[in-house]
Parts: sequence; structure tokens; C-alpha cells
Amino acid sequence: MAKKMMKKINVAWGEGGTDLFLNPTESGSFELLDYEYDTQKIHSIGGGRVTYESQSGLTGNGFINRLGTLIPVGYWRVDTVYHDQYPVSLDKENDLKVMIPYQTHESDKDSTLRDYPVVILWGEDKIVYCKFKQLTKILKKILLGEFSEEGGKILTKKLLRSTPYARRNPEEVKLQFYNLWGWKRPYPWPWEFTYELLDAFKLLPRYGSDVNEEIGILRIARDANGDLIRYTSISGVRYGEEIVPEEVLFNGETPIRGWELGKPYTLYRVRNDDVHIVAWTPLRRKLPGIIESFARRYPKGEAELIRGLLEKIDNSYEEYELSVNKLLFFGDEEKWFKEAQKGLNRKLRKSVAYGIESVLEDRKNQEILEEIPDDLVISIQDSLDAGNCQPGTEAFRDQYFPGKTETKAGELKKFASNNKDVMRVLLYMYHKKAV
Repeated sequence: MAKKMMKKINVAWGEGGTDLFLNPTESGSFELLDYEYDTQKIHSIGGGRVTYESQSGLTGNGFINRLGTLIPVGYWRVDTVYHDQYPVSLDKENDLKVMIPYQTHESDKDSTLRDYPVVILWGEDKIVYCKFKQLTKILKKILLGEFSEEGGKILTKKLLRSTPYARRNPEEVKLQFYNLWGWKRPYPWPWEFTYELLDAFKLLPRYGSDVNEEIGILRIARDANGDLIRYTSISGVRYGEEIVPEEVLFNGETPIRGWELGKPYTLYRVRNDDVHIVAWTPLRRKLPGIIESFARRYPKGEAELIRGLLEKIDNSYEEYELSVNKLLFFGDEEKWFKEAQKGLNRKLRKSVAYGIESVLEDRKNQEILEEIPDDLVISIQDSLDAGNCQPGTEAFRDQYFPGKTETKAGELKKFASNNKDVMRVLLYMYHKKAV
């Protein structure tokens, strides 16, 4: 790192980095100077000299006596052009930081500065993308309090302040992005550069448990406190944006931000090429009727088992999405809203059918287990013959029956409900008429 030692300022290059400086030009803009390639010019401004250079020229160091017109950018990483976690502070009083795109060695400096944005962090919540040649003008306006959008597009993200274990502070923070660079879809995504601020908004599970995804299409999840949270995803990490009142999803008659309400429990949004429809429902609203319709088709004993599924219904939601060509949608909206609801009903019925199949299979397996004598001897070879792999069988043996090559069925039955491999060998013993 460039730093003062007595009256000298040490500078260097190599090991994945180099000291960079901004230097004003006669035109009133900045030029970017790299100590590795602009050595002579830097020393002509700041004095000093190179004190070491390797035979390969890939590493070296030296010192300058003064900064003069030079503005230190710092010892800059040269293996990336983004530098999202390495901003350079230019003005601490105004909390002003800058990240300049730069890649070393064979990369062309001018093309890199042309093809990637300079990123300015202003305060904790303002991000500015601009061209390198705009940097001087914009920094001056920020420092003089004269900065405005200046024709650039501004995007805003609202985030709800959050902590890993509780989210009690209702403070909303707006991240403001001013795109003065010109590209409609700037890359990298600007919010990534506010990683320090974003850290307070992570939608984190409690004690490592999963955050329950309620309606993924609408970006709604249930957090550790049981609240429904609308989130945004940045670089694969979810950050809380706002709390969604439970009644909004449960009653299904209120639009969600960014969507229009087509009919109860049905939202849609018009995109460039199609219309995106999502139908959803609370499980408690639909599943009881579906479960009962299935139960009526079975004999009394099995019907009661199926009705037992009612006790497993929680406060979750199910969703179904549909994309429709605009030409087909407009003028026939009601038809497509009904199609989305029909698709949701099919999805729910399929889910219930799978649950019934599982319940009936579990009962059948339980009846089989009761017929297997507890004193039936089962060996490692029986497990292999049933289709279980040898490493898995031996690992199970070593954990629960160390040193043994066989055990009795009564001991294995204790694991059957939670271990499909144990159930497999018990069913194999039953069907091969070992009982």
C-alpha cells in the first residue's frame, strides 16, 4: 500500500496489484497513472526513484517525495475490473468513494476505461455510474452540493433494515442508483457495490434453518419470525425489502407491488413479449375440499387415513404461473385467469394424490413390518441382496451395530420409518418369504 514513511511515500507493483494515481490534465479531466507502466511520469511529478525491479520486470518498488498533483487511488487489484469490495476514499467528510475499472499487464487501459463504468459511492445509499471522462465534473458537483440526476436514469431499491435473528426496526432505506454511464442494463448490478450497507438487510434464517419460500414468483418468503417478507435477490443473496401482511396473501384481493390484480388470487403483469400470470392460494383454503373429494372414493378405513392429511396442512401457499401471448390475452383476460386457476387446482390435486399414495404405502409397509418376526436374523449379505450398497451398509453397521455381521429384525424396525435403506432390506426379507 502507498503510505508515508517519514517524508517519503512508498509505491510498488507486482503480486496482483499496482499503485494507481489520478492526475489532472490540461483539459480539466483526469488521467489514470499506473506505477508499473507510468513510472517515469509519476516520478517526474512526485520526485523519488525506483529502488528495486525484478529481472522479469513483474515486481518492483520505489518512493516519491511528494504527491504534488497526484491523487492516490491506492494499491489496486489488477485481476478484476469491478473492485466492488475495494473502494478508494477520496473525501471522508462527504463519505465519497470511487472504484475505477482497471486491469493490468496485457489489457488496454483506454479500452477498459471505455467499456466499464467508473463507480462512485456517495454516502451509504447513493451509487453513480459514469464514464471516466465524466469523473472530474461529477466529483466536483458532488463536493459543491450541485449534483443532480443530469438526464441519467435513476433506479431505487427499498430495503427493510434487518438482522440475522430479529427485524424490529421499521426503518426503510432507499438505495439510489444514478446511471450516467448510458447503458440501459448496467453491469455489474449496481447494488453489489453497497455490500457494507446490504449486510444489514440479509434475509437470514435463524440458527441455520431454511427460510420458507412461500411464493417464489412474487419473491415472498417467510422469515424466522414467521413474517412474510418481499425480498430482492442480489448476486444470489436475498435481502428483505418489505413486510407483506398475512391478510394480503390469505384474502387474495390486494395487488402486489409490480403486479395487477386480475381476479381474486390471480395477478398478472405485462412484459415486452407476453403477459405473465400467477395464481396462488393458501393451502387451508383449497386442500380440505380436495382431500375430502379423494377420501370419498376409498373404503372407510383408508378414507380415515386420507383425512388424516388435514392435520398436516399448515399456513403455507401454493402457486402456479402461466405466460400468454399478448395477442391472445387482451380481450380474453377472464379466460386466461381461469386457466391459471385450473392449473393451480391440477397442481394441488397432484400433490394430494402423491400424499395419499405415500400414506397408503406407509400403512401397507407398517402391516408388513408387523408380520416380520422380531427375532428374524438379517445379515449384511441380506442388505446387499436387497440392493443397498456395501459402503452404506457397512457405515450403518459401524454406527449402530459395531463389530456385528448380522442383527435381528426387531432392532432394524426401530430405524425403518426414517431410513429407506432399512425399510428396503426388511421388505426384501418379507417378499423372499424369509418370514
